[in-house]
Amino acid sequence: MAFTLLAGHAGAGAVGWAAALAGLLAVAILAWGMRERAADGSRRSLKVIDAAGILAFAAMAALAFTGSPALCEHIADYGRGSCALILALVMLGSLPVVPFTEQYARESVPRQYWHSPVFRAVNRRISAVFGLAVLAAAACHLYAGYLGAHAGLTHAASLALNWVIPVLAILAAINYTRTRTAPARKSA
Repeated sequence: MAFTLLAGHAGAGAVGWAAALAGLLAVAILAWGMRERAADGSRRSLKVIDAAGILAFAAMAALAFTGSPALCEHIADYGRGSCALILALVMLGSLPVVPFTEQYARESVPRQYWHSPVFRAVNRRISAVFGLAVLAAAACHLYAGYLGAHAGLTHAASLALNWVIPVLAILAAINYTRTRTAPARKSA
């Protein structure tokens, strides 16, 4: 959100600072979260999603600070969508290995359940749903960037493509997660 607000209001000249600020905020949020303890008393760990976000914003900041004004304009138009696309690809790419939600679930689920087929299957489905929701958000952001770059983005379209549809997609994924994890919370 920091990148979106700063780059959106300050324009292409500020995308390097917007990306740097977003990256620093991601590091701060990560550091704050790692102070907390997991259910088993261990420290929380670095998550693949956190690392991907920090690296994406660092790369975007480096490109913006060293690139041409045309590149900065491109980043202003497509940066939000590119970051969402990277996030979606990381989420979906984690499915065959360790679904990204499993990293979070392990912090609140007893170790004896971590390798159960049910635990793995639930996390695969939840990770897939979140990956698809973020992919839909990325598509909206990229389309909004395209329209903005070609002078065809109205305020209503910007609001719908950059906020309403992505937020609804994420809320749907959160709702799906709640319905899939509610039976486990009730039995605990």
